[in-house]
Amino acid sequence: MKIQKKIRNKKIIMETGIFFLIILFLSIFCFGFFNKSQEKEGKLNATYTAEASIRNVEMQLSQYLENSDLLKSIISSEGSITDDHFMSLAKLMKQNKDVIEAYELAPGGIVEQVYPIEGNEEAMGMDMLNLTERKTEALRAKKSGEYTIAGPYELKQGGISMLIFDPIYLKDGNNKKFWGFSLLVLNWDRFLKKLQIEKLKTENYQFEVWKKDVNGKKIVIMNDGYGDVKNALTVPCSVPNDTWYFDIYPRGGWILPELKILEYIVSVILAIFLAVGFWQIEMRKIREEIYSKALKKSAKKANAANEAKTRFLFNMSHDIRTPMNAIIGYSELLEKNLDNKDIALSYLKKIRASNTLLLSLINYILEMARIKAEKWF
Repeated sequence: MKIQKKIRNKKIIMETGIFFLIILFLSIFCFGFFNKSQEKEGKLNATYTAEASIRNVEMQLSQYLENSDLLKSIISSEGSITDDHFMSLAKLMKQNKDVIEAYELAPGGIVEQVYPIEGNEEAMGMDMLNLTERKTEALRAKKSGEYTIAGPYELKQGGISMLIFDPIYLKDGNNKKFWGFSLLVLNWDRFLKKLQIEKLKTENYQFEVWKKDVNGKKIVIMNDGYGDVKNALTVPCSVPNDTWYFDIYPRGGWILPELKILEYIVSVILAIFLAVGFWQIEMRKIREEIYSKALKKSAKKANAANEAKTRFLFNMSHDIRTPMNAIIGYSELLEKNLDNKDIALSYLKKIRASNTLLLSLINYILEMARIKAEKWF
C-alpha cells in the first residue's frame, strides 16, 4: 500500500512538473508573439520616421535650389552671366539664408565665380569633374541632368559643408549642351539644425545616415554621435541621383528589457499558479477515488452484515419456533392426558426441555444485541 502511494505521488509530481513546463512555454511563446507584433509596429514607425526625415532633407534642399534655378535660367537663356550680375544676385539671394555659405558657378566643371569670394579663395579654379572627392557626384549630375547631393566634405577653405551640383544645359538646336554647374555650398551644422535632427534624439532614436561610393564603400553622411547603430532597421531612401540608407534603432531597443523581464516573471508566476491548481485537482481526484473505494468497501461490508443479520434472524426465528411449537404441542397433549400420570410427566419433561432451549436462545440473542450496541457506541 505504501509503495503504491509512493508511486502515485511521484507520478503526480512528474505530471505537475510537465504541466508547469508546458504552461511556461506557452506563456513565453504568447509573449514572444506579442513582442513580435510590437517590434513590427515599432519598425513601421521607425521606417516612417526615417522616410519623413529624408523627405525633410529634400524639402529643405528645394528651398535652396530656388536660388540655383534663378542662376540656371539666366545662363540657359543668355549663355553666360557677368561677374557683377552674379555677385549682385548672389548677395541678394544669400540674405536670411545662413545655411548657404557660398554660391559658385563652374563652367565646364571648373569653378570661376564665387560669392562671397572672401574666405572662399581656395575654391577658385577647382575642377569638379576631375577632383577625386567631387567627380563621382559631378559626373552623375552631368549625366542625369538632375541635381546631386555630395558630401559632407571638409573644404579646403575650412569647415564642413555639403555641396549641391545643379547641372546647367544650353539649347543647341534640338540638342542640349552641357554648360557647367551651379553649386550651392551648405553649412553642414546649420543644415542639420534646420533638419531638426535633434528631434530624433529626443524621441530616443539612435540613427545613422550613410551611402555607398562607387566601390560600395560606406560613407557616413550624418549620425547621432553615439557611434555605430547596432540591431538597427535599415531603410533605403531615394534622393536625387542617389540612395541614402537610414539606420534607425530605439535607444532602449525594439522591446524594452524591463518589459521582457516582466514577461518572464509573469510567465513563471502564471505557470506556478496553474501548476499548483493542477496538483490540487489531481490530489482531489485521488482523495475522491480513495473515498469512493472506501465507501464501496464499507457498503460491501454493510451488505455482508445485513445478509448475515438476515440469515441470523431467519435461523433464530426458525430455532425459536421449534421449541415454541414443541411447548405448545406438548402442552396440548399434557392437557389431554392429565389422568395418565406417567404420560403427563413425560410431556412435562419435554416441555421443560423445550423451555430451557428457548430460554438459552433468547439469552444468546440478548447477548448478541448487547455486543452490537457496545460496538455502536
